[in-house]
Amino acid sequence: MLQLLAGDALVSRVPAVATHALAGADLLHLTKPGGVAEDRLPGLRPIGMPETLRKLAASALVATVRTAAAELFAPAQLGVGVSSACECLLHELGAHVALHPAHAVGQYDYRNAFNLVSRPAAEAVLTRALPAVAPYMKAMNGGEMAPSVYGSASGDDAAPEAPDGDNSGDEGDSPAPLPPPPPSRLCLPAERGAQQGDPLGPLLHAAALWLVLARLRATHSGALVRAFHDDVVAAGPPEVLAAVMTDAAEVRSAIDAELAPAKCVGWSPAGAAAPAG
Repeated sequence: MLQLLAGDALVSRVPAVATHALAGADLLHLTKPGGVAEDRLPGLRPIGMPETLRKLAASALVATVRTAAAELFAPAQLGVGVSSACECLLHELGAHVALHPAHAVGQYDYRNAFNLVSRPAAEAVLTRALPAVAPYMKAMNGGEMAPSVYGSASGDDAAPEAPDGDNSGDEGDSPAPLPPPPPSRLCLPAERGAQQGDPLGPLLHAAALWLVLARLRATHSGALVRAFHDDVVAAGPPEVLAAVMTDAAEVRSAIDAELAPAKCVGWSPAGAAAPAG
Protein backbone atom coordinates (compact mmCIF):
# COMPACT_ATOMS: atom_id res chain seq x y z
CA MET A 1 0.00 0.00 0.00
CA LEU A 2 2.76 2.45 0.91
CA GLN A 3 4.58 1.69 -2.34
CA LEU A 4 1.35 2.50 -4.20
CA LEU A 5 0.87 5.79 -2.36
CA ALA A 6 4.49 6.94 -2.46
CA GLY A 7 5.40 6.03 -6.05
CA ASP A 8 4.39 6.72 -9.64
CA ALA A 9 1.19 4.71 -9.18
CA LEU A 10 -0.20 7.54 -7.02
CA VAL A 11 -0.53 9.61 -10.18
CA SER A 12 -1.13 6.90 -12.80
CA ARG A 13 -3.29 4.28 -11.04
CA VAL A 14 -5.09 5.84 -8.08
CA PRO A 15 -8.44 7.42 -9.16
CA ALA A 16 -8.60 11.20 -8.97
CA VAL A 17 -11.38 11.17 -6.37
CA ALA A 18 -9.28 8.91 -4.13
CA THR A 19 -6.19 11.05 -4.64
CA HIS A 20 -8.15 14.13 -3.63
CA ALA A 21 -9.36 12.41 -0.46
CA LEU A 22 -5.84 11.24 0.32
CA ALA A 23 -4.52 14.78 -0.01
CA GLY A 24 -7.00 16.04 2.58
CA ALA A 25 -5.24 18.30 5.06
CA ASP A 26 -7.26 21.44 5.69
CA LEU A 27 -4.97 23.99 7.30
CA LEU A 28 -6.49 25.91 10.19
CA HIS A 29 -5.38 29.51 10.57
CA LEU A 30 -4.09 29.91 14.13
CA THR A 31 -3.24 33.37 15.45
CA LYS A 32 0.50 33.82 15.72
CA PRO A 33 1.79 35.20 19.06
CA GLY A 34 3.12 38.73 19.02
CA GLY A 35 0.12 40.91 18.21
CA VAL A 36 -0.71 42.48 14.88
CA ALA A 37 1.65 42.74 11.91
CA GLU A 38 2.63 45.85 9.92
CA ASP A 39 -0.60 45.58 7.90
CA ARG A 40 -2.60 45.91 11.17
CA LEU A 41 -3.88 42.37 10.82
CA PRO A 42 -3.15 39.57 13.30
CA GLY A 43 -0.33 37.28 12.26
CA LEU A 44 -1.72 33.94 11.11
CA ARG A 45 0.06 30.59 10.95
CA PRO A 46 -1.66 27.82 8.95
CA ILE A 47 -1.17 24.44 10.57
CA GLY A 48 -2.76 21.19 9.40
CA MET A 49 -2.68 17.46 10.00
CA PRO A 50 -2.54 15.25 6.90
CA GLU A 51 -4.92 12.35 6.39
CA THR A 52 -3.51 9.18 7.97
CA LEU A 53 -2.56 7.35 4.76
CA ARG A 54 -0.94 10.47 3.36
CA LYS A 55 1.10 10.84 6.53
CA LEU A 56 2.24 7.22 6.29
CA ALA A 57 3.30 7.67 2.66
CA ALA A 58 5.19 10.88 3.45
CA SER A 59 6.90 9.29 6.44
CA ALA A 60 8.04 6.38 4.25
CA LEU A 61 9.50 8.83 1.72
CA VAL A 62 11.25 10.78 4.47
CA ALA A 63 12.95 7.63 5.72
CA THR A 64 13.98 6.75 2.16
CA VAL A 65 15.57 10.07 1.20
CA ARG A 66 16.78 11.42 4.57
CA THR A 67 20.43 10.42 4.13
CA ALA A 68 20.59 11.55 0.50
CA ALA A 69 18.97 14.89 1.41
CA ALA A 70 21.46 15.51 4.22
CA GLU A 71 24.33 14.87 1.79
CA LEU A 72 22.75 17.14 -0.83
CA PHE A 73 22.27 20.10 1.51
CA ALA A 74 25.59 19.71 3.35
CA PRO A 75 27.35 21.59 4.67
CA ALA A 76 25.19 24.73 4.49
CA GLN A 77 21.73 23.44 5.47
CA LEU A 78 21.54 21.39 8.68
CA GLY A 79 17.76 21.22 8.96
CA VAL A 80 17.27 17.79 7.35
CA GLY A 81 18.84 14.51 8.38
CA VAL A 82 21.42 15.98 10.77
CA SER A 83 21.44 14.80 14.38
CA SER A 84 21.80 17.55 17.03
CA ALA A 85 21.95 20.11 14.23
CA CYS A 86 21.77 23.25 16.37
CA GLU A 87 24.50 21.98 18.68
CA CYS A 88 26.72 21.19 15.67
CA LEU A 89 26.10 24.66 14.28
CA LEU A 90 27.06 26.38 17.53
CA HIS A 91 30.25 24.34 17.88
CA GLU A 92 31.29 25.16 14.30
CA LEU A 93 30.65 28.88 14.79
CA GLY A 94 32.57 28.84 18.07
CA ALA A 95 35.53 27.11 16.44
CA HIS A 96 35.52 29.58 13.54
CA VAL A 97 35.54 32.63 15.81
CA ALA A 98 38.28 31.08 17.95
CA LEU A 99 40.46 30.68 14.84
CA HIS A 100 39.51 34.13 13.46
CA PRO A 101 39.09 36.45 16.49
CA ALA A 102 38.68 39.52 14.26
CA HIS A 103 35.63 38.05 12.50
CA ALA A 104 32.06 38.92 13.39
CA VAL A 105 28.87 36.84 13.38
CA GLY A 106 25.57 37.67 11.67
CA GLN A 107 22.20 36.01 12.10
CA TYR A 108 19.52 36.43 9.41
CA ASP A 109 15.91 35.36 9.51
CA TYR A 110 13.32 35.14 6.73
CA ARG A 111 9.79 36.27 7.56
CA ASN A 112 7.36 33.34 7.86
CA ALA A 113 9.41 31.49 5.23
CA PHE A 114 8.00 28.05 6.00
CA ASN A 115 4.47 29.08 5.02
CA LEU A 116 5.39 31.27 2.04
CA VAL A 117 8.42 29.63 0.44
CA SER A 118 8.15 28.86 -3.28
CA ARG A 119 6.94 25.34 -4.07
CA PRO A 120 8.24 25.47 -7.66
CA ALA A 121 11.72 26.29 -6.32
CA ALA A 122 11.62 23.33 -3.94
CA GLU A 123 10.25 21.00 -6.60
CA ALA A 124 12.93 22.08 -9.08
CA VAL A 125 15.63 21.01 -6.63
CA LEU A 126 14.01 17.78 -5.44
CA THR A 127 12.83 16.57 -8.85
CA ARG A 128 16.44 16.59 -10.07
CA ALA A 129 18.24 15.52 -6.92
CA LEU A 130 15.68 13.22 -5.25
CA PRO A 131 13.27 12.04 -7.98
CA ALA A 132 11.64 9.51 -5.64
CA VAL A 133 9.57 12.30 -4.09
CA ALA A 134 8.40 13.79 -7.42
CA PRO A 135 5.14 11.77 -7.76
CA TYR A 136 4.14 12.61 -4.20
CA MET A 137 4.73 16.33 -4.71
CA LYS A 138 2.83 16.30 -8.00
CA ALA A 139 -0.19 14.56 -6.47
CA MET A 140 -0.34 16.44 -3.17
CA ASN A 141 0.63 19.99 -4.10
CA GLY A 142 -0.55 20.39 -7.66
CA GLY A 143 -3.72 22.00 -8.99
CA GLU A 144 -7.03 20.98 -7.46
CA MET A 145 -5.37 18.46 -5.15
CA ALA A 146 -3.83 21.18 -3.00
CA PRO A 147 -5.29 21.24 0.52
CA SER A 148 -7.27 24.28 1.59
CA VAL A 149 -6.60 26.90 4.22
CA TYR A 150 -9.67 27.82 6.22
CA GLY A 151 -10.72 30.26 8.90
CA SER A 152 -13.89 31.81 10.27
CA ALA A 153 -15.54 35.04 9.21
CA SER A 154 -15.62 37.92 11.66
CA GLY A 155 -17.22 41.34 12.03
CA ASP A 156 -19.74 42.21 9.29
CA ASP A 157 -19.08 38.90 7.54
CA ALA A 158 -20.02 36.77 10.54
CA ALA A 159 -23.24 34.79 10.47
CA PRO A 160 -26.11 36.51 12.34
CA GLU A 161 -27.07 35.20 15.72
CA ALA A 162 -30.13 33.01 15.96
CA PRO A 163 -33.20 34.75 17.46
CA ASP A 164 -34.25 33.91 20.97
CA GLY A 165 -37.31 31.78 21.53
CA ASP A 166 -40.80 33.30 21.97
CA ASN A 167 -41.09 34.59 25.53
CA SER A 168 -44.67 35.89 25.22
CA GLY A 169 -46.18 33.05 27.27
CA ASP A 170 -45.48 31.82 30.76
CA GLU A 171 -41.83 31.55 31.58
CA GLY A 172 -42.10 27.82 32.08
CA ASP A 173 -43.63 27.31 28.62
CA SER A 174 -41.00 29.32 26.72
CA PRO A 175 -38.86 27.27 24.38
CA ALA A 176 -35.15 27.27 25.06
CA PRO A 177 -33.24 29.81 22.94
CA LEU A 178 -31.45 28.32 19.98
CA PRO A 179 -27.65 28.39 20.04
CA PRO A 180 -26.07 30.78 17.55
CA PRO A 181 -24.90 29.19 14.31
CA PRO A 182 -21.15 28.69 13.87
CA PRO A 183 -19.23 31.44 12.08
CA SER A 184 -19.03 31.24 8.31
CA ARG A 185 -16.12 29.12 7.11
CA LEU A 186 -13.89 30.68 4.48
CA CYS A 187 -11.63 28.44 2.38
CA LEU A 188 -8.71 29.19 0.10
CA PRO A 189 -6.41 26.73 -1.68
CA ALA A 190 -2.98 26.40 -0.02
CA GLU A 191 -0.89 27.30 -3.05
CA ARG A 192 2.36 28.40 -1.40
CA GLY A 193 4.71 27.23 1.26
CA ALA A 194 5.58 23.93 2.87
CA GLN A 195 2.72 22.62 4.98
CA GLN A 196 3.20 22.53 8.72
CA GLY A 197 2.10 19.05 9.73
CA ASP A 198 3.25 17.31 6.55
CA PRO A 199 6.27 15.05 7.30
CA LEU A 200 7.79 16.19 3.98
CA GLY A 201 7.24 19.88 4.76
CA PRO A 202 10.72 20.46 6.26
CA LEU A 203 12.31 18.80 3.21
CA LEU A 204 10.47 21.08 0.77
CA HIS A 205 11.33 24.16 2.80
CA ALA A 206 15.01 23.24 3.11
CA ALA A 207 15.22 22.48 -0.63
CA ALA A 208 13.97 25.95 -1.60
CA LEU A 209 16.21 27.79 0.87
CA TRP A 210 19.21 25.71 -0.23
CA LEU A 211 19.20 27.69 -3.49
CA VAL A 212 19.83 30.89 -1.51
CA LEU A 213 22.50 29.30 0.68
CA ALA A 214 24.36 27.96 -2.37
CA ARG A 215 24.33 31.46 -3.88
CA LEU A 216 25.61 33.10 -0.70
CA ARG A 217 28.43 30.58 -0.28
CA ALA A 218 29.52 30.91 -3.91
CA THR A 219 29.42 34.72 -3.88
CA HIS A 220 31.00 35.25 -0.46
CA SER A 221 33.71 32.64 -0.12
CA GLY A 222 35.26 34.61 2.74
CA ALA A 223 32.28 33.88 5.01
CA LEU A 224 31.14 30.72 6.77
CA VAL A 225 27.43 30.34 5.91
CA ARG A 226 25.23 27.83 7.74
CA ALA A 227 21.50 27.47 8.37
CA PHE A 228 18.94 25.54 10.35
CA HIS A 229 16.00 25.95 7.97
CA ASP A 230 15.36 29.71 7.66
CA ASP A 231 17.62 30.68 10.58
CA VAL A 232 20.78 31.60 8.67
CA VAL A 233 24.08 32.46 10.36
CA ALA A 234 27.34 33.66 8.87
CA ALA A 235 30.79 34.37 10.26
CA GLY A 236 33.46 36.49 8.59
CA PRO A 237 34.90 40.00 8.37
CA PRO A 238 32.24 42.62 9.24
CA GLU A 239 32.24 44.15 5.75
CA VAL A 240 31.69 40.70 4.22
CA LEU A 241 28.73 40.03 6.54
CA ALA A 242 27.13 43.29 5.42
CA ALA A 243 27.34 42.09 1.81
CA VAL A 244 25.94 38.68 2.83
CA MET A 245 22.88 40.36 4.37
CA THR A 246 22.36 42.53 1.29
CA ASP A 247 22.46 39.51 -1.01
CA ALA A 248 20.27 37.46 1.34
CA ALA A 249 17.61 40.15 0.96
CA GLU A 250 18.00 40.51 -2.81
CA VAL A 251 17.80 36.82 -3.76
CA ARG A 252 14.54 36.36 -1.88
CA SER A 253 12.51 36.67 -5.09
CA ALA A 254 13.89 33.33 -6.26
CA ILE A 255 12.19 31.50 -3.39
CA ASP A 256 9.32 33.87 -2.42
CA ALA A 257 10.86 34.71 0.96
CA GLU A 258 11.38 38.09 2.58
CA LEU A 259 14.17 38.93 5.00
CA ALA A 260 12.94 40.23 8.37
CA PRO A 261 15.35 43.05 9.36
CA ALA A 262 13.95 43.31 12.88
CA LYS A 263 14.92 39.68 13.51
CA CYS A 264 18.46 40.01 12.12
CA VAL A 265 21.35 40.66 14.50
CA GLY A 266 25.12 40.91 14.31
CA TRP A 267 27.91 41.06 16.85
CA SER A 268 31.68 41.22 16.96
CA PRO A 269 33.58 39.39 19.72
CA ALA A 270 36.48 41.77 19.05
CA GLY A 271 34.27 44.85 19.41
CA ALA A 272 34.59 46.03 15.81
CA ALA A 273 32.22 48.74 14.70
CA ALA A 274 29.29 47.76 12.53
CA PRO A 275 29.66 48.59 8.80
CA ALA A 276 27.69 51.56 7.51
CA GLY A 277 24.05 50.70 6.84
